[in-house]
Amino acid sequence: MSDEFNLADRLPEGVVPVSFVASVKVLHANGDVGLFHLNHETMMPWEAVGILTSHIDDLRDHMRNGYVEYDSGDDDASAL
Repeated sequence: MSDEFNLADRLPEGVVPVSFVASVKVLHANGDVGLFHLNHETMMPWEAVGILTSHIDDLRDHMRNGYVEYDSGDDDASAL
């Protein structure tokens, strides 16, 4: 992953991010792999659960339909 990764660059043109929730797979300095969870300070827990549930549903649909690659430009992202 690039050191210059910018979430806003991954969004459709004209969309303005207002908050976020993320789970990031990380590699620690000692070689261990882990997960790092973060969310925007103003996001309510129920909003984070809803967003993550929607994402999980999208991922399941892609797996059920036999997609090998996940398209992060899913139309559902515009509803956030």
